[in-house]
Amino acid sequence: MNYLRQNAKLALSNEIVRYKGKGATEAMQEALTHAETCPKKPIAFEGFPPLRYVITRITDPKLVKGYLAARVHRFGTYKGKKVDDTFFVVYQRVGNVLSGVYSYAAASVSAAAQQAFCLRAAEQSAANLRAGSSPGGVPA
Repeated sequence: MNYLRQNAKLALSNEIVRYKGKGATEAMQEALTHAETCPKKPIAFEGFPPLRYVITRITDPKLVKGYLAARVHRFGTYKGKKVDDTFFVVYQRVGNVLSGVYSYAAASVSAAAQQAFCLRAAEQSAANLRAGSSPGGVPA
């Protein structure tokens, strides 16, 4: 689900996935491993050209135990144009349900404001996960 108002300077997406078997545990482990082992060299990722990614973990005690919250700085050059942006991701799992919260912002928005925006949404997602359902009524 994307949450975006027209001409907004902040954008948010919340992806809720219900897995079979141990799928949610495996997906969470994959995200944690990627955050810990992201290469220092440029990599092509999620449809973007080869760019460098610096992943910095952040903390929030209101999130579900075992979460991954991170600031992702993406930069490099593509077709002669400079690419330099920051986005935030938060992954949380309860049982077989995984929540991914992603935030993006215009260059004029500070990283601190974007981080606060993303964490507020992730905290609400954590509350939904703990209550046994996510937005859209997916039972945990």
